[in-house]
Amino acid sequence: MTLRHIAARAGLVSFGLLLALVLLEVGMRGAGALIRARQLQNNREVLQQRHEFRILCLGESTTQGTVAYGHYPEMMQEILNQQHLGVGVAVVNQGRSGAETHVIVEQLKKDLETFSPNLVVAMMGINDAGRTHAYGTIIAPGANHWYGSFRTYKLYRMLRATLELDAAPEADEGLIVAADMVGHPPAAKTKTPKPAAPSPAPPPDPAVETSLRRASAHIDHGEFSDAEMILREILSVYPEDSWAHHELARLYAGQGDRAEARRVLARAIALVPHPTDGLYASLAIANEQDGDLDGSIAILRQLIDHIVPADDTPAQIHYRAALATLYEKQRRFDLAEQILLPVVEYDPGNDAHYQVLIDFYERRGNAERAAELHNRQQRVRHEYVNPGTRTNYHKLKEEVLGRGIALVAAQYPMRQVETLRRDLDHDSAVIYADNGFFQQLVARDGYWRYFTDNFGGDFGHLSTEGNYLLAENIARVITEQYFGVEFHPLQRKPADARR
Repeated sequence: MTLRHIAARAGLVSFGLLLALVLLEVGMRGAGALIRARQLQNNREVLQQRHEFRILCLGESTTQGTVAYGHYPEMMQEILNQQHLGVGVAVVNQGRSGAETHVIVEQLKKDLETFSPNLVVAMMGINDAGRTHAYGTIIAPGANHWYGSFRTYKLYRMLRATLELDAAPEADEGLIVAADMVGHPPAAKTKTPKPAAPSPAPPPDPAVETSLRRASAHIDHGEFSDAEMILREILSVYPEDSWAHHELARLYAGQGDRAEARRVLARAIALVPHPTDGLYASLAIANEQDGDLDGSIAILRQLIDHIVPADDTPAQIHYRAALATLYEKQRRFDLAEQILLPVVEYDPGNDAHYQVLIDFYERRGNAERAAELHNRQQRVRHEYVNPGTRTNYHKLKEEVLGRGIALVAAQYPMRQVETLRRDLDHDSAVIYADNGFFQQLVARDGYWRYFTDNFGGDFGHLSTEGNYLLAENIARVITEQYFGVEFHPLQRKPADARR
């Protein structure tokens, strides 16, 4: 098969993939519109109930909820109506999946005029792009780019985060790991890092890129001869293509020929004018698997000192952590510590950067140093704020309170409410709902009992039980701090919460 035939077929495949993505995006947006329509219908039915007291819940997908796991505002309405408040309560759910705070604020006046609430519950900020360390969040790559608003991209982010936490490869699962780095999992889930290779830069010809993806698929399915034929033909035309060399090395590794895989990678680094750090990282992994720790260490040192830019913080941290792991294997603990110490100085306002050192000291049995860094991490997590989130929260507060409407500012599950209090200048006119108790529940029962994913870093979308507990806690705050009466939990198990 000639390269022209490959290009023609690749063009058809590319068109098919593009069409599939477009249809998926349209389908997801259509499904979102249907969910939104159902939500608006529910809100209209709430308004028709003519209850004396009306609550408007604002936020994103955590507020909007799902059919499968329920909606905390609906659960909260049921709970409040079984308290001794002296009025009937109607709760309107205006959660907007994926919304940033500026969108919520832009729709605020319309929402207030449409629903005429007596009280507003706001829980928002997790979707705001930028520096959101006060919420302990690491923004996924692409969130600030043109494709960041696509539903398919958000689905990809969520699925990838879940797979990385639950199915991260252990050290003995393969010779070469080819995956781009998209941030770091929460502390409780962090694994000892390997020098994972970022995806190589695509070739200049899109058709060849499609052919490379076909070759990769053949390798994944053990169809090595088909993959090798494609790769050899590509390299005959593009001998300096990093991706093709990388996949050829992965092919040999999959056949158990580690020596040839190493030779392919070494030749590629010598041949390609500007080798990607993925080639270096793959060779480092190959050396490590063959027991050549010194060779792997030398490559990682070259990556850190000469290949990866000093301001490429995620890559620097990743490769430093991988290098420290090799030093630990050689019991050169002083060198491991030395290579890790600069990590926290790259971006002192990022709480995630402390974790690799915390893990190191915990492995070394230095509980005192680990605790010290953990405390610093917690202080950082609650001392930095997203200016946009803070500004929009203030706009919401001024609009709501200015109309004589009560405001409950709810912190996300697992997060400390003190951050939210500070962002709102400890305004005593605001009622604050602290949902940090989820930390104790997770420590006792495990994370996945209360959450269905981890899109927020240390929290995610809630399970049925999680939604109920959130609803119950906010209902408690409203009952006690707004109405001034004793709260009575319902005589039922949270897991029985209505879906």
